[in-house]
Amino acid sequence: MDPPTPPPARKRPGLAESLELRRNLERRPWYRFHLSTGIILFVALAALVQTNAMHVVNSPIYVSLKEYYVYGAGWPQKTEHYLNHGGVKKLTLVHPVLAGAVNLGVALAFLFMLARACEWWIAWRAREQQRAAARAKARTKPGEPQTS
Repeated sequence: MDPPTPPPARKRPGLAESLELRRNLERRPWYRFHLSTGIILFVALAALVQTNAMHVVNSPIYVSLKEYYVYGAGWPQKTEHYLNHGGVKKLTLVHPVLAGAVNLGVALAFLFMLARACEWWIAWRAREQQRAAARAKARTKPGEPQTS
């Protein structure tokens, strides 16, 4: 008499099933994003504008017994520098176009990375929800009503 064969082991979703789930998800073009990502980007953009428009007052500088205050606008590179003592005198330490280009490049790179991170997180959550639904569907026995 032959020994009884054990029932087949339940197979966890492996790489092939994971790739199949990934293929089934609708891919969005890189330039489209969700409303929640847009709201986060608007808040981050407002913070960047505030940072670039804010004038930073450094501690006073004493030159020939006169007190000067240095004001600057821009982040990460200051685009304008002013020396204030009675009247305002503009100083040019870095070319303003170069400083503005650096500021714009940093801001755009930051916003792009933030948008990609938000979209990745949303896609990850959607995949996890699909996997959970597939596991729940696999757990139901034939003939049982499916609960959604």
